[in-house]
Amino acid sequence: MKRLIIASALLTSFSSMAQQEEVKAPIFYWDNQEHMVQVDEAKCHITKVATNRFRVSEYFGKGTNSSENLRNSQGRRTSFLPNSSLVKKVDSKHKLDEYESIEVVGINRLDNADPTDRWASKRLDRGFLYHKSLKPIDDYALRLDKNAPEVNLGDIRDNIDGTFMRVAVEDSYFQLNCPQFEEGRDYILFRVFDEKVQNKPIAYVGVYWDESAIFRSFQMFTKSEAHRFVHNIILEDRLESELEGRISFGAPIEDTDTQATNDNAIEADDNTIDSEADSDPVIVETPDNRTSEEKSFDYRVCISDNTLNIRNESLNAVAFKAKKGEKVKIFQGWGTNSQNRTINGVNYTFIKIEFPERESSQKVGWAAQRYIKTKEDCRYLRGSSNSGGSTGTIGGNITSLDDPACCEFPTVQKVTHRFDSGMRRFGAGRSGGNRLHAACDLYRYKDEPILAIAPGKVIRNMYYFYQGTYALEVRHSGGYVVRYGEITGKSPSGVSAGKSVSTGQQIGYMGKVNSNCCRPMLHFELYSGKQSGALSTGGNRYKRRSDLMDPTKYLLRWEDRNF
Repeated sequence: MKRLIIASALLTSFSSMAQQEEVKAPIFYWDNQEHMVQVDEAKCHITKVATNRFRVSEYFGKGTNSSENLRNSQGRRTSFLPNSSLVKKVDSKHKLDEYESIEVVGINRLDNADPTDRWASKRLDRGFLYHKSLKPIDDYALRLDKNAPEVNLGDIRDNIDGTFMRVAVEDSYFQLNCPQFEEGRDYILFRVFDEKVQNKPIAYVGVYWDESAIFRSFQMFTKSEAHRFVHNIILEDRLESELEGRISFGAPIEDTDTQATNDNAIEADDNTIDSEADSDPVIVETPDNRTSEEKSFDYRVCISDNTLNIRNESLNAVAFKAKKGEKVKIFQGWGTNSQNRTINGVNYTFIKIEFPERESSQKVGWAAQRYIKTKEDCRYLRGSSNSGGSTGTIGGNITSLDDPACCEFPTVQKVTHRFDSGMRRFGAGRSGGNRLHAACDLYRYKDEPILAIAPGKVIRNMYYFYQGTYALEVRHSGGYVVRYGEITGKSPSGVSAGKSVSTGQQIGYMGKVNSNCCRPMLHFELYSGKQSGALSTGGNRYKRRSDLMDPTKYLLRWEDRNF
């Protein structure tokens, strides 16, 4: 009888545990007044979005520092912000070169900064932070503390003290959409974890960037540090399977333009934004008020590729293409010869130009401003005697990585995440620290073109590399070698072993590993070329040939120059 009672008790216990395990993690949105509001999953849906406004502040500069300076629009320091504090990008009528306008969401309490210090930043302070100090929130997790709002998570938990929150991210972020939301309120989805429940999130919470009191008090951890507390917090690319059958997933919210990358033509500007701008062009006043007089300087189409998109006046279509080195004249006057438009998440500034050596049919159009420069300022045309229509590349006279003519950035637009931090950086730990990362990972979007950074020759054709992706090896002018890794297996026409490539030539397409660990990326390895043989070897912690180099400083230089 005693055994039967014990067996019955065990069965009851197991049954209770099974029922607890079957409890579905509820979905909430955060409201500063109503706090956690559980959604009607049948009436809501989730869409993928490319960006969000949340960032993490970390000191960037020489040496180390426990904080970063928050500045006003004149560049004067107003306060110091402890490292790993949470901020959000906000609009401002003021601009400060190389700085982003932000508002402090919450101060990292893991730091030893004294919150009573009069110079310490406070929640809701606004100002400007150096752009390289802003890190993507993807690489971090927040552990809410006892000073977080006193709210419950439905029947799951009677408070949020000690819970971990990490943004839901795969190759995109996720936005929660419900009928009661006001238009324009983008609720970015976060997973909520509890140390006692290791295998899955206990809840999901949508947070609107301008209603974020839930993050007023926390300790910030990198995702690898948070992994010590909650094992599955680092896993990505599972949201649709986690919520399968519960809530619908809609099409991605993107401002797309199929002409933008057509035929490998270039069209970009140097300012990326987080929110979708109005699709109609915005007229920008020109510096002076002359009539439609053209500037008399020797302006050229300045690109590394062979062609540049020239758009119509409405900017909604490509009218024709221009060749590298073609002569142009820039219109000025009436304040109507410069326009802004957002395409694919990039804010393009277009200027009206004329091609004086063309006949009337393709003579006047609109081009991205950063690709129109004087001939003497265009590094791609230096030493060229061509008067126009050049189709050459910056030449085979690049002698080293430090040559001023070197090099093009290998992605078509600015990367979505910094490559000098987190697990993307060169030297980051792999395999529990037994191996070090031999590359910089450049995050963009799947199937985007990968570009040759300089002239060179393919020394190893497309081959299987890692978790369903491929690689290509090129010896570039100057002797250095690049392995372009984690690309798709598709080769552009004319790219094969022994073939020459030119600067900016498309040599592959961005891939995504099949383990669901990461976003689409280019895994960029750099070698001096002083050694020979296979690039992947044993004998060191990188598991690479001994002439492996850290590409970070070069990529940062090329990124700043190109974008």
